[in-house]
Amino acid sequence: MLSLEDSVVIDAGGEWLHALAQNNSVLESLNFAVVGLDSASVEDLALLVGNCKSLVSLKVGEIDMANLAGVLRKAPFLKELGTGTFSDLGDERMRTAVSIKLPEHLVSLSGLWAMPDAGLQMVQPVAANLKKLDLTFTLLSTRGHCELLSHCFALEELEVCMLH
Repeated sequence: MLSLEDSVVIDAGGEWLHALAQNNSVLESLNFAVVGLDSASVEDLALLVGNCKSLVSLKVGEIDMANLAGVLRKAPFLKELGTGTFSDLGDERMRTAVSIKLPEHLVSLSGLWAMPDAGLQMVQPVAANLKKLDLTFTLLSTRGHCELLSHCFALEELEVCMLH
């Protein structure tokens, strides 16, 4: 397990992820969300995920969702996913992002920064298995929240931020 959550990290480049990807095949959990590591390479992340067949938990920083499709294809057994961001995606990249197939074994999903209602088509196929869902950073409408939650039959924990 490698968790950088709640750590103070100075981003000196993405070499750490490249080295980890080349030299590790047993990692079960990787969390570098909310630490501001902007230089993480999606290619290195995909290599790491492909090498670590026992990876069940992955939480990434604000990586564009459109760039995570290849990473997620290499991680079919993920049970916990903290995803990237939908912000600043143009129409074509948004279509790519919302067409991503999430791993079917997911029981926990968080992140989803700035996910609009269009992102529901990405989440709904795995919604029935989700036990934990964090919608805090989404841009879902009230209707979008209701639509998604109507598919979450196993949900035990839900986090939302309602704006007035």
